[in-house]
Amino acid sequence: MYLRLALRNARRSGHDYLIYMTTLTILIGVMMLSNLTAAAGKMEAGFETSSLPLIITVIILLLLNYMNRFILNQRAREFAAYALMGMEKNRLSWMYFTEFLFLGLFCFILGLAVGILLYYGLSLPFSRFLDRSQINLILILQAAAQTGLYFMAIQVLSLLNCRRIISRLEIIQLMTVQKKNRQAAVTRFSRIWPAASLISFLLFCSLVSAIAFLPGNEGMAFVSCIAPVMLFFVFSFYKASYINGNKYRQQKNEHLYHKNRLYTAALLLSDSRSDILINSVLCTCLLFSFSSFLCGWVMLQAKDAVMDAVSQRWMGFLQICMCSAFIVIYFSVLSVQQIVSIRKEAHGLQVLQYLGKNRLQVTRLMALQICLKFSIPLIPWAILMLPAVLLSDHKLTLALRTPHLVLQGAVGFLICFTLLYLLYFYLVYHTNIKNIS
Repeated sequence: MYLRLALRNARRSGHDYLIYMTTLTILIGVMMLSNLTAAAGKMEAGFETSSLPLIITVIILLLLNYMNRFILNQRAREFAAYALMGMEKNRLSWMYFTEFLFLGLFCFILGLAVGILLYYGLSLPFSRFLDRSQINLILILQAAAQTGLYFMAIQVLSLLNCRRIISRLEIIQLMTVQKKNRQAAVTRFSRIWPAASLISFLLFCSLVSAIAFLPGNEGMAFVSCIAPVMLFFVFSFYKASYINGNKYRQQKNEHLYHKNRLYTAALLLSDSRSDILINSVLCTCLLFSFSSFLCGWVMLQAKDAVMDAVSQRWMGFLQICMCSAFIVIYFSVLSVQQIVSIRKEAHGLQVLQYLGKNRLQVTRLMALQICLKFSIPLIPWAILMLPAVLLSDHKLTLALRTPHLVLQGAVGFLICFTLLYLLYFYLVYHTNIKNIS
């Protein structure tokens, strides 16, 4: 009986689950792409890239926890009704677990196909110097098995967390879960985070300068120190920004009462705890994607061979695949976040119409919100990458005797990124127009 009820609920909540299933299919496809890329790189050139699937797994786990909480909030009243009719919380949580397990298996099969298509699509432009005949059925099955293991671990951990949340909730909490005020960012140590972000940025610039200006390969010893400093800067930057933004809003500054500034500030700052985490993950994906693209560009375009010719070409191709994986995760997470956010705020947008705003004004306000949310992860990325690109371009121009190779790669990445930005903005905007209608 509970199995039939779970399947019926999955069909009835099709619209909410469509967002979940689309996102999960894309992310499994990216995971399959990363595993297939790692397996091909190890076979063809002896590269060990096992850390890439692990990084993607952590990012997917964070996103699925976010999506599961959204679905749980959307169906909280339904679960409360089941509880009032006498269903035990243990059975209720297992019913929820069963629904998502079936959906996950369906998305897993689709995601494998998407990952294989992505791999062959990315390798097509490099077919002149890459031997794709070695990518046989055994290699695909090996990558699919690794993807399945990672996926099962993600799915079990994510759903067990949701089961724990449901089992601890009382009926009154389920009835009022959508009405709870979002918690503001913790204001403890509010003076420490701006100083921490400044210090980490200065340390990042010092490390990059040492790599660029120290003679020979002496600066390469600092390469392993850059990533932790860079990630700490991203997190502390968002911490400082949201804390100071909440302080500014609480001061009731008169500038906030002009036009739609107060409403926009509330949307940007109201869910700051989860936004800090999501934006940190997004910016990290963008940093990895940009770095991978530049590395792949240099490997493929450099006139002087850095390593064996075949290995260098495979390394360049693997880096481009990594760039594609992270940029797909970046825009997928960002799009899902905005679709979920607009659905949560649909009632507020309707209230604005009741207060006198016409449909054109409301849609413009929604477009502004999407544009701002799409741009927030770009701020720390631009702050970090501007000095890094300039200094690394100087270093590689001297080392490879190819002028401005890094700058050319940066411009190419920005062009591709801008096109994807406009495409995803259009898709999210029109999806949200349908949702609020």
